[in-house]
Amino acid sequence: MKKQCAKLCTGAVGAALAVLVWVGSASAQVIPSPEAAIPERQSVLQRARPEYNPLGLPVGSFFVLPSIDVIEAWNSNIFATPTNDVSDFVTTFQPAVTVASDWNNHSLTFVLGDQTNLYATHPDETVNNLTAAVAGRFDVQRDVYFTGGGSAQLLHEDRSSPNAATTGKFPTEYHVIDGNAGFVHDTGRLGLRFNTAVDSYSYNDNVTTTGFVIPQKFRDNIQYSAIPRVTYEIIPGYHAFIQMPVNEREYVSHADAAGFYRSSHGYEGDIGTALNLGSLVNGEVYVGYLRQEYEDRRLSTAQGFGGGASLLWNITELTSLRFAASRTVQETDIDPASGMLESSGKIAVEHELMRNVLLTASGTYFNDLFVGTKRSDNNYNAGIGARYLLNRNFSLELDANFAHRDSNVSGVNYDQEITGLKFRAQL
Repeated sequence: MKKQCAKLCTGAVGAALAVLVWVGSASAQVIPSPEAAIPERQSVLQRARPEYNPLGLPVGSFFVLPSIDVIEAWNSNIFATPTNDVSDFVTTFQPAVTVASDWNNHSLTFVLGDQTNLYATHPDETVNNLTAAVAGRFDVQRDVYFTGGGSAQLLHEDRSSPNAATTGKFPTEYHVIDGNAGFVHDTGRLGLRFNTAVDSYSYNDNVTTTGFVIPQKFRDNIQYSAIPRVTYEIIPGYHAFIQMPVNEREYVSHADAAGFYRSSHGYEGDIGTALNLGSLVNGEVYVGYLRQEYEDRRLSTAQGFGGGASLLWNITELTSLRFAASRTVQETDIDPASGMLESSGKIAVEHELMRNVLLTASGTYFNDLFVGTKRSDNNYNAGIGARYLLNRNFSLELDANFAHRDSNVSGVNYDQEITGLKFRAQL
């Protein structure tokens, strides 16, 4: 049983912690689909390393996996400002516990996590983020299953966000509660997938250094979404699909500070193909059209080509290349923009230098087009990292990241370098 957990911890549970707890995505799925556990569909970092994976603590038919990360980082521009950069050292404590089922069929996972960022000389920037999540999968038969889950998170808006209150004394605190459910039927040549989600966002007001209140409650909103998809196996390894995501976004207070009604509804139509070329290439790519219409007719409709990709290329047994791209409509409170039409692309390389020494490098570009205005932000991010696995219980990781925003409006550009050393202890 302990050997089974050693493999599991790098798969579904590891993905749960990495994706849900620290990214802070409200709609992130805790448990990947069963095919994500197939070795040839995993990258270098995802693969099981039985001699280095934590064993966990068996409790009945579950495993309990506690961990804690301690990170010491230097941030060259903590306020993400265009001039007069302010730097600081940041100490981060990230305890977490995952409870995962060890069943032959079905799965159930619970995640509890805490993240505390302590600033050495700017205590007002200190934040504490919390996450509690649960997710499960009910297997009907091979390639036919239901998924479901939910989470509650207390988070703080990063200073680099274009929506952040730049004059706020503290990073803006907000809460996210979400739930999701899905169904997959991929037997035979014809397949069906259907996913639904509800995400609720609630923001706390901020204040300036002089005590003036900065309203944020007008940003409270609830987002409903559904993604039906039909697939057809053209030839082995290629599954063509069509999908039509739809959403409804409702703002609780209706009007924002400038009197705009930001509630909206939207849809997207996509065609694409999923790839499964053994251990060589896996993933999917699709193109389409998207449209988001707003309750307030003064706000411009966000529309244009849509699409996305998520591809894994295992170049060799020791090197993996990942590529991801997307085009989505994001919310913004920057008047008179209706929304942000965001186009993004990311490429990442993972390499196993030694069995217990892993190297990474990545580059990301995304453009935020503020619909209804002339503002356009080009964002660039690059990072390198090295992970040293000492044994099952301890590891070290060194990361260096650079971020740059180049906008056609003044006062929002910035450069930021973050270098950190992380120590992890786990059972």
